[in-house]
Amino acid sequence: MKTRMARLALLCLTSCVCLAVVSSHWVPNVIYLRMGHLDTQKMKPFDFSSNIMAKRVGHDDVEQFFVHFKGPITKAKRDSVSAALGVPLGPYIPMNTFLVVAPREVIEKVKGHQDVAWVGPVLAEYKLSPSLFSDSSVKLKTRKVEFDQIFSGQKLFSQEASLAIAEMFKDTDFDSMDLQIPEDVVEKTLRKALHVTLAAELDMDTLDALAEQWQDDLSQSLSEVRITAVSEHKFVVHCLAKDMPTVLDYLTAHPIVHFVDKAPAFTTQNAHARQIISTNLKAETLPDRYKLETVYDRVGLDGRGEIIGVGDTGLDYTHCFFHDKNAHVAIADSDLKVPNSAHRKIAGYWRFIDDTDFESGHGSHCSGTIAGSHELFDAKDNIIAGHRGMAPAARLAVTDVSCGHTSCNCSIHDHKGCPCPPGGCPFSEMETYLPTDLNKFYFPWSYKMGARIHSNSWGDDPDPNVPQADYDSNAADVDRFMYEHPDFLAVFAAGNSGREGFFSVGSPGTAKNCLTVGASRTSHEGFETAVDFVNYDTMATFVGNQMQNQYCTCSKGCDANNKVCAVAKSLKNEETCCALADRAPHVFGALGAACCKKYKALGINKDPENNGLTSIAGFSSRGPTSDGRIKPDVSAPGDITVSTNSHGHKAEWECGVNPEIDANSTLNLISYSGTSMATPLTAGAVALIRQYFLEGFYPTGQRNEKHQLYPSAALLKATVINGAIPLHGKNTEHGAHKIDLMPDLHHYSSLPSYQQGHGRLALNNTIPLKGESEFRLFVSDVTKGLQTGEEDFYCFDVIEDHRLLSITLVWTDPPAQPSSLVTLINNLDLEVSIPLAGQRGKTLGNGKLTSNPQGEVEALRDVTNNVERVWLPGALSGTYVVRVAGSHVPVGDGQKYALVISGAFEELPHACSKSEIRLLSEPYTRAVAEKKSSLPLLVMISTVVGAVGMMLGVVFTTLWQKHQRQRTVFAPAGASVSFVQLATREE
Repeated sequence: MKTRMARLALLCLTSCVCLAVVSSHWVPNVIYLRMGHLDTQKMKPFDFSSNIMAKRVGHDDVEQFFVHFKGPITKAKRDSVSAALGVPLGPYIPMNTFLVVAPREVIEKVKGHQDVAWVGPVLAEYKLSPSLFSDSSVKLKTRKVEFDQIFSGQKLFSQEASLAIAEMFKDTDFDSMDLQIPEDVVEKTLRKALHVTLAAELDMDTLDALAEQWQDDLSQSLSEVRITAVSEHKFVVHCLAKDMPTVLDYLTAHPIVHFVDKAPAFTTQNAHARQIISTNLKAETLPDRYKLETVYDRVGLDGRGEIIGVGDTGLDYTHCFFHDKNAHVAIADSDLKVPNSAHRKIAGYWRFIDDTDFESGHGSHCSGTIAGSHELFDAKDNIIAGHRGMAPAARLAVTDVSCGHTSCNCSIHDHKGCPCPPGGCPFSEMETYLPTDLNKFYFPWSYKMGARIHSNSWGDDPDPNVPQADYDSNAADVDRFMYEHPDFLAVFAAGNSGREGFFSVGSPGTAKNCLTVGASRTSHEGFETAVDFVNYDTMATFVGNQMQNQYCTCSKGCDANNKVCAVAKSLKNEETCCALADRAPHVFGALGAACCKKYKALGINKDPENNGLTSIAGFSSRGPTSDGRIKPDVSAPGDITVSTNSHGHKAEWECGVNPEIDANSTLNLISYSGTSMATPLTAGAVALIRQYFLEGFYPTGQRNEKHQLYPSAALLKATVINGAIPLHGKNTEHGAHKIDLMPDLHHYSSLPSYQQGHGRLALNNTIPLKGESEFRLFVSDVTKGLQTGEEDFYCFDVIEDHRLLSITLVWTDPPAQPSSLVTLINNLDLEVSIPLAGQRGKTLGNGKLTSNPQGEVEALRDVTNNVERVWLPGALSGTYVVRVAGSHVPVGDGQKYALVISGAFEELPHACSKSEIRLLSEPYTRAVAEKKSSLPLLVMISTVVGAVGMMLGVVFTTLWQKHQRQRTVFAPAGASVSFVQLATREE
């Protein structure tokens, strides 16, 4: 067994390193797996008489095979092969491959089929996630930045800084302090949980029996193992770390098991932000800081009628942002109970774990950012009303996923969905307990409550030593639910690991179909204001506790760590924090900025350029995902945002009832930072967009019930992305001093980029209002869908030169297998023919055009993302032809999609004539190029699994980012060089 595990580790570190390259496309004859790739043209035909898969656990009559097609795959080919087999095809694996679980003699029937190129076994080595070979545990954290942007998973102090601190406090007596390793920390390192993905869906009775059999078999040799079938395609396995090799060897030998990965333990991550994304701000100034009304308030776009799901640490529903003097909160003690509540803010509250939030709780802050509003004060301009939520008239369906008591357990009809161990979930202010299968147990309750938008400020912070941004079973759960419920949009935080560099977006934010949100900065004035909304005593305690978690767990050779641990235990309040920073500002200045007001203010005022609304937050996680997809999708203000300050378990109506006193009190609000804060802001904005369509604002820009449109999730996502604007600021840290922070990445690249996605959310550039906006909007929510080889065309005329034109294509893709390196299943393409001063040009979604060695222009189509955008900030007047093509649709009866276009056109796009369509087929050559540095979409940045491979990938990507690239525009030979104005330029 040891030999086999060593061979697996070697496979992880060698075969996958070769994927650390940038490629223009995925090769059709290759099967891309996270553990390596199989070139079917170089593989020998499988000998069906061999015993290569002889070692099997149960079901000896069936085995798991790859059936690799001669692509591209059409519905006719699928039907033909399935009929020859006599069994349905299983999940799709790019490229051109389906899994099939069947007896060997059944698989042999398609060995020489006209549509099948190769058939081969799924070996045990292919079934293991590379993350299993990492020593460090995967942990899912909330998206609120700890230490107020300082602590984000990495060591706060380097080894050199720790030694300096030890020297500084060498004469300090800390002997009375307990520096022992807490028992629960030791305990957590002993137990491991695994997610087991199956190659085919089976009924639950069969899976329950299988889980019982596996547990009995393993229990004969192992002291502690627990196996649960949580859904039709997933098991969860708990075992001791020392027993993992035995468990993995057993699981991967079973023909129904397709992939085994770590099961993460989930933990958690306004006024100015609301104004920033609602107005056309171009400078560091803002409207009156507590001005209540935006243009969307004036026309009644406030989220009215919308229910927004939110899963978080809970909600202080006695806070004035949520209190209803005429109704009680309806608490559901099971996911089967769907309350019919008249409460003005809380449509329902599912007590999955408990039904309270912590003091200064994460969930209350996020919920306030979404929909907080005061039932008495919102008629006036004051502090409370000025910091109300993005969609103040919306209601919430709250799922409480944290434990605020000594021990908690799950309230769910099927206990298989409960993540708590047999003794219950322990108290934790940071850890959250999400259901074991997000598709089956998490989203359905909110959906039944009427929520079509769901805000999620939690997720996996990748291992800083081996960043991966992988697509795991949790991401697949998100994609599966959204694919089966196409009107449901999940909004996820990207994460707070931006200082770790590229590949730092965490799951489930790595899912294809969700809207993943990074954090931009608030205005400088917003930073100055937010200083007043921090409980510095609480922050000092929190910082001290987090430092203890890092530095008080060392068992030997840790003199320096022990001194830092002792320092951490001395942090009790703001006074001790300030004193520590005063004693050594060069070491503790950054820490002081978290829990000492004067240091926070000093840092903000020291660097006003960096603390501006055109900058990305340094902590915001970056893409790409391991298969090269663009994440985050968009960014939104999330750096020092002010919202609800939870009072914990106190059953009282916080904020009081005296408008002259309580409405301007800062005690009921608190400032937090993180992509956790950007995510609910975005979810609230999506609610306004959905209301815009439902109330018939489209296409005239004013309310008309006859124009009511029920938007798909793809349309909502496309609309948000289509209106996003570029951030041009610097990516540096603010604070009095810097300790172990990521170096300045300087200015960003053109859209899209792995720092900001497609840009910052900007409602004023997204949904036009009559009399307020200078652009028009066109949307097409296509429900019939495209098969392989089919295409749709849209034509329109731009009537004014040098105006922004944005065209965005989004589709909700089928869920991928966590074993696959490539996650895009159905590939559509966006192509646009553009006018160039009387000539023609052509561009593709996400800007991929190049020349071949013969000097001929070739289109490098995006085969990686299910979002494609053409962004032309200086479009010329003339006829535009848009083509949406079904390039490869191997799954389903046709891929539905949403297309959104905004720009200076008078008439909405129409069906194209044959002559207009021919504009897309003219030959093109390279005309001009722009020298400005930009980060092009890498159509393939493969995951690099294992420490060596990922290090090479990150280094390569970083060098690529710093290298000067040229963005090109194409026109016929002899075209004028003035066409450069069409290039995407950042001024």
